[in-house]
Amino acid sequence: GIHPTSVPELVIQEKCIDMVCVGEGEEALDELLKHPKSTKIKNIWFKKDGQIIKNPCRPLIEDLDSLPFPDKDLFYQIYPGFFEDYYTISSRGCPFACTYCGNNVINNVYNGLGKRVRRRSPKNIVDELALAKKKYHPKRITFVDDVFVQDLNWLKEFARLYKKKVNLPYAMLTHPSFLTLDIAKLLVKSGCYFLLFGIQSASEETRRDILNRFESNQQISDAARHCHQAKLPFSIDHIFNIPSEGIEQYKQAVNFYYSLHPSVINAYWLQYFPKTEIINMAIKYKMLKKSAVIKINQGLTNT
Repeated sequence: GIHPTSVPELVIQEKCIDMVCVGEGEEALDELLKHPKSTKIKNIWFKKDGQIIKNPCRPLIEDLDSLPFPDKDLFYQIYPGFFEDYYTISSRGCPFACTYCGNNVINNVYNGLGKRVRRRSPKNIVDELALAKKKYHPKRITFVDDVFVQDLNWLKEFARLYKKKVNLPYAMLTHPSFLTLDIAKLLVKSGCYFLLFGIQSASEETRRDILNRFESNQQISDAARHCHQAKLPFSIDHIFNIPSEGIEQYKQAVNFYYSLHPSVINAYWLQYFPKTEIINMAIKYKMLKKSAVIKINQGLTNT
């Protein structure tokens, strides 16, 4: 998970913790099960004889199709409500590095160990969904990729196979700079019923200087217009308490979001993840005290 990957040196000190897995765990866990007495397994930190053994990370998994489909029986057994929706992911990594996001840390952990963004083939993801449709009978599919729309050729093949083999309403998240009118129409034709945009702030200056996001308001407006033209409902995310922002930026956001006419505005309060760049900015703008970093690293902060 993101917390032990961000601050393994703190997590491993907890009395109840024997090992910590930093980053991707599939290959590390497989190796651990085969060699349970080994303390030389990459990605895993161990406690032994009062010492902490810190093993380096192995390269990122490049071929996501080589991984088995996730076994979700346990979820469906204990929570029947899952039968309404089936959640899945077609990619790992994000092409962006927003200062408030867990990817901001993960990118540093895996620097030089492989491609940041990797993707399953359209056939692989559709095969999983076809099996899930037969097994669990969901009413909808939700993709939790950081950015679902990236590669147009991938998307065209996915849309063709998905319509043919799955044909259920689906929702996903993408970035406004990737959404053209043709892509919006393709999404609707293939079954997309809802699209989520992470905007976070209506201020281009805030997005550029604080969040490390470089899309323009015009690009966001264009994406919203394309959604309306394609009759594709969409939401936008807004984060309150971003360093440097106050009432004037919130007034700007109200006016800007009103012009977009989204179906939903998702409002959040900034959550500080350990070691993300935005923590230093919050300290600079006196929105955080340096002493707060200890609690952030321990996972003791909330929204």
